[in-house]
Amino acid sequence: MSIPGAQRVHALNGSGIVVTTASQVLVLDHRGKTRMSLPLRKTRKNTREDTYHLRLDGKRLVAIRDFGSRVETFDPETGRRLSSVALKLPGDDFLDVGLGWSKRDLFLVRGALSERVYYLDPATGELWRRD
Repeated sequence: MSIPGAQRVHALNGSGIVVTTASQVLVLDHRGKTRMSLPLRKTRKNTREDTYHLRLDGKRLVAIRDFGSRVETFDPETGRRLSSVALKLPGDDFLDVGLGWSKRDLFLVRGALSERVYYLDPATGELWRRD
């Protein structure tokens, strides 16, 4: 499938595709029809851009923003923002990367200094590890 203007694919699964264009974040269904769009937030040069993760069932979109310090959750059916929480990892650690949704519908992130993987509740910002 060709997606006109797509610059980066952030998520691709059976329930949809998340791409960024020069001005928008698009959530598309598997046929390429737009389900949701958000304005693309511009970032400063040489800084980490926002990343987007679509849940496997397509019912939630997580955006990791502000250099990994904020997590926002959206409902792709309505485009409504459901939550916006600050992300604080233990100690001096900070977010390295969002790893995406697990098969059990848990969102995973990895700390940059510790390289530890945490479960994240995107609605509350709560982090935990399964040891």
